[in-house]
This record gives sequence, C-alpha cells and structure tokens, in this order.
Amino acid sequence: MNRIFTIVLLCACFFAAGGCKAPAGEKKVGMEPEEVVTAFTKAVAGGDFAGAMELCDSLAMNGYIEEMQKAWHMLEKKDSSAFAIAADMLKDAAVKVSEVVKEGDRRHMFYSVSFDGMTKEKVMILQKEEGEWRVTAISDRN
Repeated sequence: MNRIFTIVLLCACFFAAGGCKAPAGEKKVGMEPEEVVTAFTKAVAGGDFAGAMELCDSLAMNGYIEEMQKAWHMLEKKDSSAFAIAADMLKDAAVKVSEVVKEGDRRHMFYSVSFDGMTKEKVMILQKEEGEWRVTAISDRN
C-alpha cells in the first residue's frame, strides 16, 4: 500500500510540474519558447533542478523550484524503489504546446502534459531576458 501511495504521489507532483527528466546534454541556450516549455517541465519533474534554474528567472521561480525539490526528495526518501518505478513510468509523458500568446518580449505558453491517459493543462509565462527565454510563472489553465 505504501508503494502505491508513493507512485501516486510522484504522479501528482509530475502533473503539478508537467514533465519528466530532460535528456542529458540538452541544449539550454538560444532555445525557442516551445523548447523552453518542454525542457523546463521535463527538468523539474525529472529532478534536474539545476537544469530547470538555468531556464527560468531565478527571482520569480526560486520558490517554485524549492517546493518541487522538497517534494521530490521527500518522495525519494519515503520509498526509493517505488519512486524509481514511478519516475521510470513518467519518462514517456508528452508535453504539447497548444497556443502561444505574444506580448512583446513575453509569451503565454498554453500546454498540456499527458501520461497514461491523463492530461493536465498548464500555462507557462516566458520573458525574454538578455536574448534568452526564461520561465517567470506557471499555473493551471482555467
């Protein structure tokens, strides 16, 4: 029962963040907004918090990253084998951008994350800073 709880809780964190682990060596410089959405969500839900921080405005997103990191480590400590199974299951999740609303150097990225028949709609706001797109906010889509 404890193992099932851990798997379900990790899936919940996954849908809160919206992705799975980013592939090693993924390009983080000069990315288009759609690429930032995918790379950021995959990094956060995959536990690559340093990689996620490279893609966001650290002042705006620091609290978000810290909360996701705490949840990630708590679940990993609770039942590491169930955590590993759940994390492996989530690697096939799909991130799909459905709409982009442009406002100067800001983009509202409407996207969905799908895994095992479940879909979560999210909105990520990106701001261009020093020529790079940075995540400044994430919320559920209303």
